[in-house]
Amino acid sequence: MKVSIHEEAVYQGRKETMRLTGLSRNALMSGERQGIFPHVRVGKRVLYNVPAVLAVLDRMAQEGGSI
Repeated sequence: MKVSIHEEAVYQGRKETMRLTGLSRNALMSGERQGIFPHVRVGKRVLYNVPAVLAVLDRMAQEGGSI
């Protein structure tokens, strides 16, 4: 299945977020479970606030943190 990315959309699905951020599925889901990455659940689907996820990653890079 081809995943379509609407880059102007703030909230993206898991696969789209992985492509835009470069995070692996495990890293993204780990950050989700730990409450690190802002997301919402819509039924069974999880949507991530991509600009906020990127801001978290920038902050973690500056502080030397990890997921």
